[in-house]
Amino acid sequence: MSKFDKITDFGNIYKIVKKSKTLNDAGDIDVGTSKYIIECKESVSKNIKSKDYFDKYLNQKNEKYINLNGRKSVLAIKSFKNNAIDITHPVFKALQRKGVIIITDIQQLKKLK
Repeated sequence: MSKFDKITDFGNIYKIVKKSKTLNDAGDIDVGTSKYIIECKESVSKNIKSKDYFDKYLNQKNEKYINLNGRKSVLAIKSFKNNAIDITHPVFKALQRKGVIIITDIQQLKKLK
């Protein structure tokens, strides 16, 4: 990605701060560039099976919102092997309708430019 865009985040954890007090973790950004927030997964896991999984990147009203620059959200999944679901699963379709780009191949990641 660094060949195509500036890396701004790499495994950064964000905290919820209210009235100068740190409450808890809002979440993390696996890889962030000036244009994208990329959530990287080795394989599909149960926590992705929720349509609200990307809410912290998409919904400005979410208390845990961590996408202050309004970057596009990307879910990069290395493998669907050994999983009963695939890219056609309703949760992935719902994420795509919300604007999340789903990538299942490194070549697709290179096309994000």
